[in-house]
Amino acid sequence: MAKQGIKPAVKAGIMFKVVLLALFFSNYISYVVSQIKNREDLRNFTGIVDVPFDYQVIWIFIQI
Repeated sequence: MAKQGIKPAVKAGIMFKVVLLALFFSNYISYVVSQIKNREDLRNFTGIVDVPFDYQVIWIFIQI
């Protein structure tokens, strides 16, 4: 992702995973973010250690 000009790549990768989870399970992004923050088993499944942002940041990322 960094080669394509998306920086920081780690944060963008987390956002991409959250969006894919929301699309796959037909849920809202805000719901997926709250579930990842609350459930340790879901964080282990996705490989996301921490979600350092709120769902509004993901919406801004998607719109770019």
